[in-house]
Amino acid sequence: MQLYIDTPNTAITVRNNSFNISNKKLNKIISPKRIESIGVTSNATFNASAIKLAAINEIPIYYYNYTGGLIAILQGPTYLKHSELRIKQIQFMTSIEGRTWAKDQLLLKTNLQLQTLNRLIIEFPKFKTELQHIVASITIHKISIDIVDLNTNGFSNSLMGIEGVIARYYFKGINIVIPDLYKFNKRTRQP
Repeated sequence: MQLYIDTPNTAITVRNNSFNISNKKLNKIISPKRIESIGVTSNATFNASAIKLAAINEIPIYYYNYTGGLIAILQGPTYLKHSELRIKQIQFMTSIEGRTWAKDQLLLKTNLQLQTLNRLIIEFPKFKTELQHIVASITIHKISIDIVDLNTNGFSNSLMGIEGVIARYYFKGINIVIPDLYKFNKRTRQP
């Protein structure tokens, strides 16, 4: 489970080799075996024993600002132990195989978006014409994915640019069929 601390003045200590979480409304003991990560969005205090218990059990502690933006991460040294894995991930990311994989993932995502829009054409026949135009536009841009040269330095930027254009069309189609109460003028990262 992910443990979120969002109540101000919460104290996290250790009791019986478990986390003791207490504030004015709560006093609870949770085993570290049940926790995958701890997210903190308010003023909370961790004593040194609680931080050590989290590190020993490989439980990262994430600190977020009031809008949900990540500020900091506390975690044990396990991340550093995997340096070989990190190096291989970087090598894969910059290899032809990695770039091919990235293209394939974007094609898969685009195909699923097209399936969704085609289903919406059937479910919402009054929007058929508008949605068909959007499907046609996405299909044209989907062809661009295959044309992107795997060997160029701008590969990532090209792929992300195509993905951005396709996403704009896709969310325009979604916005057409959702109820007026939920319609949006633009996509935002943190609405």
